[in-house]
Amino acid sequence: MRATIDAGARLVIPSEVRRQAGLRPGMALELRWRDGRIEIAPAPHSTHREARADELAQAGWTCIARR
Repeated sequence: MRATIDAGARLVIPSEVRRQAGLRPGMALELRWRDGRIEIAPAPHSTHREARADELAQAGWTCIARR
């Protein structure tokens, strides 16, 4: 499958690839250059709390973190 980088250096991942990979809008991604290829994968969550906050946000909830 082909994709193009636009003038703003953005790459649109085709919908079928996004669906198969489980990628959602706003999801953090990790990119690597390895063996002449670009690898794209969901970025690992730093904490369980962050992962849960993402799940709740996808369900329409909002949350405020206090430090």
